[in-house]
Amino acid sequence: MSRPGPDQDRDDAMGKAYDAKLVRRLWTYVRPHRALVASSLLLLFAVSAVQLVQPYLIKLAIDNHIARRRDFRTGRTTGLRH
Repeated sequence: MSRPGPDQDRDDAMGKAYDAKLVRRLWTYVRPHRALVASSLLLLFAVSAVQLVQPYLIKLAIDNHIARRRDFRTGRTTGLRH
């Protein structure tokens, strides 16, 4: 039997980043629910994309509608002075 190297000790202490044996064991329990898992992953990416778009939509609202507000009494652009 060979002696463990320094990298092997570190893996044992911290755990492996990817363990194929563990994934195979877990997949047997996930397999009946794979449609649910796939849809939840799809929704995860969709929600992340919408959250990234939100600041841009707020920027458009401020730049195009709030900051360029006109005072109809004077006819001047008032911006955020009110």
